[in-house]
Amino acid sequence: MDANCTLVCCEEEREDDKATIVQFSNGALRNTQQLDFSFYKNVDETNPRKKNRRMLVAESDRLSYVGNNFGTGSLKCNNLCK
Repeated sequence: MDANCTLVCCEEEREDDKATIVQFSNGALRNTQQLDFSFYKNVDETNPRKKNRRMLVAESDRLSYVGNNFGTGSLKCNNLCK
């Protein structure tokens, strides 16, 4: 089965946009000035399983951090929160 996911950059700020809080698994960063952040969302707004998918990318000269709220590596919040 071939999975397809299309994400677009969330550059426009709107009333319903929320602040994004980032925590890196390897600890605190010394210099956040050298990171470029990009925030993406899924373009399929009609599919209830895909419309809330988000991806955050933080890039420096040496590393790229990628976080998302979907897929096998994401937290299964529905199972933990009742």
